[in-house]
Amino acid sequence: MMISEKMHKALNTQVMNELHASHIYLAMSLAFRDMGLKVFAGRFYEQSEEERRHALKIINYLQDVGAPARLDVIPRPEGRFETATAIIKAAVQAEEMVTKQVNELVTLAETDKDYATRSFLQWFVDEQVEEVASMHELLQWVEMAGEKNLFFVEARVRRRSRVSEGGSSVNEPLGCGHQACATMADRRRAGSPSLMGGSGGKKAVGSRPRCAAPNCHSVSSSPRQGVAATTVTACYGPPLLTCYLPGSARIPR
Repeated sequence: MMISEKMHKALNTQVMNELHASHIYLAMSLAFRDMGLKVFAGRFYEQSEEERRHALKIINYLQDVGAPARLDVIPRPEGRFETATAIIKAAVQAEEMVTKQVNELVTLAETDKDYATRSFLQWFVDEQVEEVASMHELLQWVEMAGEKNLFFVEARVRRRSRVSEGGSSVNEPLGCGHQACATMADRRRAGSPSLMGGSGGKKAVGSRPRCAAPNCHSVSSSPRQGVAATTVTACYGPPLLTCYLPGSARIPR
């Protein structure tokens, strides 16, 4: 095992922290759906999935350094989510808590002179800056609009994040399996042939030929009427996210 027992235990704990955060965001998403705020529901469902991917990222690292990953019970989400403001304030607090947890891991890595783990954790440090800022901004929007004008905030959230009504993002893994890939999503909205070989007989418009996920190199041709698209992919993305584009090749890290 390439890390200390103390770091091993701390990283396993953080896996559960991330899964707990995912559970909380899912509960928030359900609360928004109960309120009829489907765009918010979609935004928080995506956040739940993102926290789960964070947990998988840590699990993958533990396996890379020869440390067993251990799962535990996920605590039940606490709190009463009765208003949008209350939910988003809770989300801000949750992100600030995760930031504190990540910082404690960084401190431990530096104390252990564990430079590999310190390097790994930098991604989480940077990610938390973005997460906290994003939630603070959403809270500002909701507080300025007030609970009676949340549909205006939903419209802005939809434009900003491309979240669709119904609890999912249009940037869901449709193209190469990566969350940031919008190749197939754009073509679905355009009513054009599928990247997976369908030829719907409609002309494609506004297609995006490349996946936006880090280290995913997917290039696709634009489908013509009656002709399916072709795709060549070299995917260097996270091992736990599979590239599903035709002809894709999994490239080991």
